[in-house]
Amino acid sequence: MTRCPRIRALIWTVASISLVLVAGASCASGPASRYAREAGAGPDSLTATCHAVDTKAHTLHVITAVGLALREVRFKVDQGCQITRVGESAKLQDLKPGEVLRIRYRKAAERNVAETIEVLPAQEKEGL
Repeated sequence: MTRCPRIRALIWTVASISLVLVAGASCASGPASRYAREAGAGPDSLTATCHAVDTKAHTLHVITAVGLALREVRFKVDQGCQITRVGESAKLQDLKPGEVLRIRYRKAAERNVAETIEVLPAQEKEGL
């Protein structure tokens, strides 16, 4: 009878250690895969709220959520950037604070360069 509680204790100890190791391994692999995606050469996309537009400097500032926090992201908007509003062509000065935008961009020389900017219609804003 004394062997049975010892075996149970041993089984619980081994199971607990295994669970901790598996949980630790899965947490450790999460951030590495995110950083690998960010380092990729392809364009990224971001859906965010327009915060400010500087037509002289050709920059766009947006606000986006990261976890429970907000962050500001800045984009350089070159002349080749396609800007659309409900399928129609638009200009940088047409973008207004508060509008929800979908931005496709690439990282170049420590900055984000917008390739396309799409103003999302009001009905798509509700799904965010």
